[in-house]
Amino acid sequence: MDLKGIKEALQSLGGLPAEIYNDLFKKATTKAGITLETVVDLSNTILLPIKLLNLKAQSIESIFVESIRRYDEKLKNVDDKDLVQVTPELGLPILDKLTYTKSEELSELYINLLTSASKQQTQGFAHPSFINIINNLSVDEARILEYISKYVIQSGDNRIACIWHEIEDNKTKGTKQITTPMVGIEKELDLLFTESMTFCIQNLEIQGLLLFNSEKRLMDDVPYKILEAKYRNELEMILHDVRQTEGNENKLICHQGYYQLTEYGKKFIAIAVNEEMQKYI
Repeated sequence: MDLKGIKEALQSLGGLPAEIYNDLFKKATTKAGITLETVVDLSNTILLPIKLLNLKAQSIESIFVESIRRYDEKLKNVDDKDLVQVTPELGLPILDKLTYTKSEELSELYINLLTSASKQQTQGFAHPSFINIINNLSVDEARILEYISKYVIQSGDNRIACIWHEIEDNKTKGTKQITTPMVGIEKELDLLFTESMTFCIQNLEIQGLLLFNSEKRLMDDVPYKILEAKYRNELEMILHDVRQTEGNENKLICHQGYYQLTEYGKKFIAIAVNEEMQKYI
């Protein structure tokens, strides 16, 4: 199915004016037509024609148009023989998401997943469950995953150092945790909600992408020294406040561990975040 076929198919499904599809698909190429043929044929099941008409009426169809353009751009360097049709189970919900996802970071994840599902060598890894993962991510978490992917590629290690702190009462030897595990990523990125970094990492754990290891540490001391330097001022303020209420009869204990990308997490990042990670799957 070529571009004309896409337009005609969509028009026939919704009985909508042809100029709507001319506007929406004018930037696409025949490669998008090849990979989305089956999906387009079934697009009435998610009311796509009606949704596109609504976008047109609200003058915000550019959200979808730009996403299709970016998807098409990613396919340009793929040989035709390596292209496959996207399965409806994956393609339909992604197209639906792209009609209203305004965040460039999150739409990029959907587009990357759609692109992976369009190529023979990666289609088998483009799992429908990844759609739910993206749906459960915030913009900050998308940025964190991009950072992690670049770190893994650069370092060759899928573990990220973290530190957390406790105070120990000198008399009772009882302990109290005063900081959550800290990885320092929020110091490197422009996040919308820096104070939610801990929650972001916890959500990535919940999604099955990261695994926290508190029993082991990295062999290299350097990452931990860097983290201690990054958080020195904040830790001094926390420790001052704690000792104001708990007293000075305690000592500070710094724990060292790491977060590790799970096998599922590596595949998700390779398929939906950064294609350079595909050499690790």
